[in-house]
Parts: sequence; structure tokens; C-alpha cells
Amino acid sequence: MEQITQVFSPHYAPLYDGFYQDKDYAAEIAILLALYGRFAEGALPNSLIDLAVGTGKHAEHLLAAGIRVYANDISAEMISVAKERLGRFQSNPPIFSCGPMETLRLAGNAKADCAAAFFTALGYLVSPESLAGFFANLRENLRPGGYFFCDVWNGRQMIKNYAPQRVKQAQVAGYLVERVSLTSEQADRNALRVEFIFTVKDPEGKKIVTTFSETHLVRYFSPAELSTLAWAYGFEVLACTPFGEESTLADCWNFSLFARSRAKKISFIHSTAGSSETSRTP
Repeated sequence: MEQITQVFSPHYAPLYDGFYQDKDYAAEIAILLALYGRFAEGALPNSLIDLAVGTGKHAEHLLAAGIRVYANDISAEMISVAKERLGRFQSNPPIFSCGPMETLRLAGNAKADCAAAFFTALGYLVSPESLAGFFANLRENLRPGGYFFCDVWNGRQMIKNYAPQRVKQAQVAGYLVERVSLTSEQADRNALRVEFIFTVKDPEGKKIVTTFSETHLVRYFSPAELSTLAWAYGFEVLACTPFGEESTLADCWNFSLFARSRAKKISFIHSTAGSSETSRTP
């Protein structure tokens, strides 16, 4: 078996959509746009950064709504799939960039109205340094008062009830593909380690064509934790709700956060005996 060190590699990217055919991308975009309209007086964003654009299925709905899309992903292979899917939007083509979301800077000092990280993409920023870099760059990429949306794994459920092993099959490009997910907790990093083992077979499932594996480390959050992080890095939290689930915030598997960039990042109050001092970070 070939061990792949990168995530969403050239092996996985062509197979990705086959495993998520039942995912309702249109409904997820509707959630985002409803939140945006609620807090922006019914408007749609003129421009949006699609962080971890993947194969472009979210971006497809955004472009169809006439929104300019800045499409970023760390995987060149996923971007290649997205470019093929989104090539029909010739009058409003997406602007692609390849690289980590925590170092993303839009070209030409461009500023977007909104940024979105769907499908627990924020969870791939496991270290404090990567999260700090992400939020700092995000503020630079958004116009003043710009908005941020993400959906993430809810740690309350993931810690207690994650499945150590799952098996899923999909028909992709004439092949039968089996994906085994082996999951374990890395409590010291508030993350789950997921090893995906792929077996690609002929259409009848009798002959193995190739096998490979990827390991993903994905962070989970509690609603209070993510809300606190967002505030600390300069965002006012406007909504934090279960994401696409009929559940409570305490019991949902995934929750979403919608926030707005503040004019001031952080206000600290330093106290000593008999005195206090307030300092602000612009």
C-alpha cells in the first residue's frame, strides 16, 4: 500500500466527489446566504473567499448567484478538479490560489465581503500558531466589517461518540472504491486522527487496481471555545447554531459560526492593587 503524506492527494482528489454524492451543497450555501442577509439588511455578498474550495461544489452555487469567488485550497489536485467544474462561469470566473489558508493574502490588496470555510476545513488548523495566522490574515483579506462563516466538528459529540472504524464504498469513473476510516483521539491537540485506507477495484469488485492511504488530523471545537477564539482575534460572533441538524447546540455533531470583523481587535484590562489600565490593540 502506498502511504501518502499529503492530504487530498492526486490519488484522493479524483475520487472525492464519489464519497459525498449525498451532501446537500445547495442547502449549505442557503444557510450561509440567509445568515449574511439577516445581518446585512437582506443583501448578498458581492465577493466571498471560499476557503478550502475543494472540488468547487460550494463555489458553483455562489457563482450561479453572481457572487465573485476567491477560491483557495492547499491541494493543487483539488483545485484542478474545481477548475474543470467551474470553467463554465466565463463571465464571472473564480480567482484561484493554491496554498495554506492561514497564509492566504488576496492579490492586489483585494478585500472580500465574506469568507467561508465549509466542511470542517477550519479543523485542519490544529496548532495555535496556524489559528492565529489564519485569523490575522482573514482580517486583512476582508473589508472593514466583513463576515466570516465556518462549520466545524462539535467536540462534545466527537469525544464521546466518534466511530473508531467506518467503511464506505462508491462507484467512481468505472471503478469500485472502498474507503476504510480508522479514527483515534489525540486529546492533547483537541483533534481526531483519521487514517483513510483506499482500495480501488475493477467495476465488479474482483480485482484490486491500487491501494493507498492518507492520514488527516482534524481539530474539534466546543461552541464556547470557538466563539472565544473568534472574539479574541477580532470578530464579533453573531450566530452559533447546529449546522444542518435538527438538534441542540450541546448535542449536534456539527455547528456553524457566523461572525463580523470588529474595528478593534482586543480590549485588555490590566489590574493591580488600587489601579487599573486599559490598553487596546488596533
